[in-house]
Amino acid sequence: MRKRLPKVELMEDEMYELLRQKTPMETNLIADRMWKDTRVMILNFVSKEFPDWEQEKIEKEVARRMLNGAT
Repeated sequence: MRKRLPKVELMEDEMYELLRQKTPMETNLIADRMWKDTRVMILNFVSKEFPDWEQEKIEKEVARRMLNGAT
């Protein structure tokens, strides 16, 4: 099986400009919300992928995937 190369997506220049105008607090809040949303999405995916797993095992798998960049 061929290994897939990661797909790199770039933001539009307008988005860069909008983010540059944000305060450090606003930037941190955006990053925090993105992290939380990603965690919920991975949690839902793992829960559906392994419905027989205990919640603790699901939580550990979500943490592993987020720490190691696996999805």
